[in-house]
Amino acid sequence: MPIQFDLSEYKNPIFIETGTYNGDGVVKALESGFEQIFSIELDEGRYQNCKEKFFDNDNVEILLGDSGKVLPELLKKIDKKVTFWLDAHYCGDGATVGEKWCPFKEELDAIYNHKIKQNTIMINNWNCMNNTHIDNNTNREVGYIGEENCLNKLRMINQNYELYFEHGSEICDVLICTI
Repeated sequence: MPIQFDLSEYKNPIFIETGTYNGDGVVKALESGFEQIFSIELDEGRYQNCKEKFFDNDNVEILLGDSGKVLPELLKKIDKKVTFWLDAHYCGDGATVGEKWCPFKEELDAIYNHKIKQNTIMINNWNCMNNTHIDNNTNREVGYIGEENCLNKLRMINQNYELYFEHGSEICDVLICTI
């Protein structure tokens, strides 16, 4: 879902999005003036579409793969503050499905292991966070970790985070974590 609020209020030098979809987050990050933009997409078709869409933008890199695996490797190369837009999840629309519907735990673990602890983290679809079941159709773990587990992980990353909500596709469904 496109970012519905003023992203420039949460600007750091680097913007990293998980779940590129059709590139709306990248467009918003470009409009907000981030120095470098990375977006990770699991689905090959969406990845190719966005590679073509942002071909002329030297500060945009679209990465193919599971963000739970790609993000830790990417963060090893980054030594600046990051604004994270965590939005990688199965959409139920025929796109590629990873080992889980959502690699949320792995994304937060990667951020926890990053040397910089003052990053801004934006979590889309907060209303799904308690959706922690195993999908009967695919036998895959959904991947959301529950609200309390998520808040505990965020406190482990930085106990001084201020937490509040922005409106996304629904009222107050984007958790913002910032210093």
